[in-house]
Amino acid sequence: MDLSSYLDENTNVVELYFCQEEINSNTISFSCSWDKLPRIPLNIFKSRIDQVIIEFHKGDIVYCYDQGNDSQRVYQKELKKDKVDGKIYISSLNELTYPTHRFPCTNNINDKRTIHRISYKINNRMSFIIEKENDLWTLYMRYNHSSIVDIDSMNKEWNEKLKQLQKNIYSKY
Repeated sequence: MDLSSYLDENTNVVELYFCQEEINSNTISFSCSWDKLPRIPLNIFKSRIDQVIIEFHKGDIVYCYDQGNDSQRVYQKELKKDKVDGKIYISSLNELTYPTHRFPCTNNINDKRTIHRISYKINNRMSFIIEKENDLWTLYMRYNHSSIVDIDSMNKEWNEKLKQLQKNIYSKY
């Protein structure tokens, strides 16, 4: 997979989701959730961050609160490009971070989610993330882009980790 094919001047994040079932590219809606956590080679990662996150959604703006350290973040994601490839869903996004006061003070929240998130660091720009919400698991890789980064070395490391993860996640256990 070539990361640069998902990047342009308005893209700063690429996310690759591991789906349990094959996705038909004509499907309008699909889920990349797992009812059982597959085998994951945790020894290939540098570090781990364990969080319980509460997200409040109002329109397309998200207020994110980390219960462990009281950190807060307000952001908005705009989908730029996406692709389905078998059991993989890839999206490129423009993610904008705002000051916390930009989230509206209202009781009209569209959605509230409580997520147990475990992030495994691949390098300073890449992570493998496992999220658990309502007894369902979501597994994905995330790349945070910068124009000053060596995209060739990022591509190499991304594809190495992707290959290792696919081999283990999709093997019968």
